[in-house]
Amino acid sequence: MKKVLITAPTSPLGKLFVKYFGEKGDFLFLHYRGTHHSKVDSLLSKYRGEGFHFEFTMDNINDWLEEIELIKPDILINNFGPFIYKDWREQTPWEWRRILEFNLILTFFSTQRALKLMENQGYGRIINIGFHNLEKKDFYFPNVLPYAISKFGIKILTETIAKEIITKDVTINLIAPEFVEGIKPTKESKALSEKTLFPVLDEIIKNSENNGKFFFLKE
Repeated sequence: MKKVLITAPTSPLGKLFVKYFGEKGDFLFLHYRGTHHSKVDSLLSKYRGEGFHFEFTMDNINDWLEEIELIKPDILINNFGPFIYKDWREQTPWEWRRILEFNLILTFFSTQRALKLMENQGYGRIINIGFHNLEKKDFYFPNVLPYAISKFGIKILTETIAKEIITKDVTINLIAPEFVEGIKPTKESKALSEKTLFPVLDEIIKNSENNGKFFFLKE
């Protein structure tokens, strides 16, 4: 039984992670912000684990890292938000700061702390969440610019750290779904399904040779 820390577990993507690891019998640590405890309790009625509340600010990030120290996760899912869909001309400094802090900065420092623990115990999996358009060469994101920039940063973060890991059974990967909650979908856009996601998770969990690999997923 592995200890799995999942952030934003009540999002559509988060629920898929909960189902995958919950059905494997792993022990889940489900982090939530705001008033999502009833939704978390509902998820935990089916699986083993516990929920815990934490409101992030840059002033209390060390308290969050101490939570990671206490949990000592075998698997960390950096499924952080938030997200806005808004013309770049109307985006505010506060919105940029919030999106970059949550999506990029927290992902980095959570990864940094968890990786140290995982290398000490000789096993670990870190899964970061990207943005499917990161595989394109012509970047154009006028309505999701801070989000896209933060996810591009996570791509660089994942690729760099993967090359630094020397412990055999510790890996870091990036999963980039085509449809991200909050983005205005096209007629062809579909939310990620377990049929698409679960085989990728099998690959990541079972095969340490996938360290540093990016998975761009499309329904």
